[in-house]
Amino acid sequence: MATASNSSVNGYTWACGLFAAVGSLLYGIDSGIVSTVISQPDFLNYFAPFTPSIKGAVVSINTLSCELKSLLTEIQGRKKTIAIGAVIALIAGILQAASVKIGMLIAGRIVGGFAVGIMS
Repeated sequence: MATASNSSVNGYTWACGLFAAVGSLLYGIDSGIVSTVISQPDFLNYFAPFTPSIKGAVVSINTLSCELKSLLTEIQGRKKTIAIGAVIALIAGILQAASVKIGMLIAGRIVGGFAVGIMS
């Protein structure tokens, strides 16, 4: 019969777990927020003309860049990429929030996808 060890979890392990959890949260939050934001009348007026093909690009480009970066991260290793992903996610959030043109919004979504790909 195996016995449970009484080892404690150190701060480094907690930090790694926290960063990994944030990566998972980013994907869900990003997917949930974008679908409500792109249906708001003020958003549609600001980025007019907001055609269905542009809407599809804004929604899907994040997932595409997430998948591509996820593959690259597996090649590079995970030690520092989670911390780098957090910084990239911050930059992506700033880009998306400060968007004045649709191209800037899509660029922010691409950068956000890279961050989610790194952290998930």
